[in-house]
Amino acid sequence: MSINPSPGHVPQMPVPGHHHPSVRAHQMSAKGIQAYRSRMLQLCPQFKEAHVTQFVHSIFAKPEVVMAYGLPLHLPLVVAVAGRPVVQEALPESKFEGRQMVSVIPFRSALQAAHQAQRMKILANESDLLKRLTALAALLSPCGLFMINHPTAGPGGLLDETVAQVAHQYQRKTLAHALAVLSERAPEAGKLLSFTLGFPYQGGVPGQPATKMATAVTLATLRVRHLWGTAALSLPRAPF
Repeated sequence: MSINPSPGHVPQMPVPGHHHPSVRAHQMSAKGIQAYRSRMLQLCPQFKEAHVTQFVHSIFAKPEVVMAYGLPLHLPLVVAVAGRPVVQEALPESKFEGRQMVSVIPFRSALQAAHQAQRMKILANESDLLKRLTALAALLSPCGLFMINHPTAGPGGLLDETVAQVAHQYQRKTLAHALAVLSERAPEAGKLLSFTLGFPYQGGVPGQPATKMATAVTLATLRVRHLWGTAALSLPRAPF
């Protein structure tokens, strides 16, 4: 089962890369943000449940979230022993000056993780709704990392031991209110997403389905968290 059209069709955000020093250069016009938001919402997991759909729309209603999900990382492309081109995931990119660079789009990478999480065997016997909620959780799980890597949204310099903490703070800033509203209107969906994303929830101890969700999301987002977590240590940012 597919949650959406192929993530390969996600358009590239029309902004320059991290190596450009101007904060203004990373801004998008209101029209550009609206167009990119519309495309992202088309590719997000789709729900019959109106309250969950409203939750998704409320997250991407924030311009800073749209920009953070659209600003690419630039990584060097090298040739492996077998002759196949691969992305060199070591950072910072300044160590690879003169080599061909490729852009890695946050939304595209998160959407690929969402597809992977939803299709994991651990969820094979779970409901269609739970699988789609798992995909949504995987899509939103790295949002804090995306935020702190955006020059106009993220904080100042970070130490290695603080990246996860600061990313969680930005995740809470981005998701907490919308999750609270969802938990009031659709308690079960709110509880599942809250538990999986590491937020407080009401309603007792989570059952096995929630644990499976969290496991699938953790495994599917490993690469995304590695890339943007490493980038947070080395790329310049300006306060929002």
